[in-house]
Amino acid sequence: MEQIHSYINSFDIAGLRDYWSMLEQFVFVHTDKVQSAAVRKLWTSILRIYLVNTVQAGRTDKITEFFDKLASTLNTQPEWKDWFGLYHSCSSSVCASN
Repeated sequence: MEQIHSYINSFDIAGLRDYWSMLEQFVFVHTDKVQSAAVRKLWTSILRIYLVNTVQAGRTDKITEFFDKLASTLNTQPEWKDWFGLYHSCSSSVCASN
């Protein structure tokens, strides 16, 4: 958990994704259907914490990077629909004023 926290606080989405991939490959590989759903929810929550952190820090560059790297994956997931508004808001001057 400390490593995830470190990636979030350093705005390192690439490191966070790589670390999560490693966890999926070696830790979550043998999860059943219910556990897999919980793991997906955990990943969604971690990504949202990352985004909230970037907004609070006023890091519009990192918000843009996040959506540039993950939009193709996340835009097919209904739970992310409202979060794309954040990208569009931060592309304008809304987040820059924070």
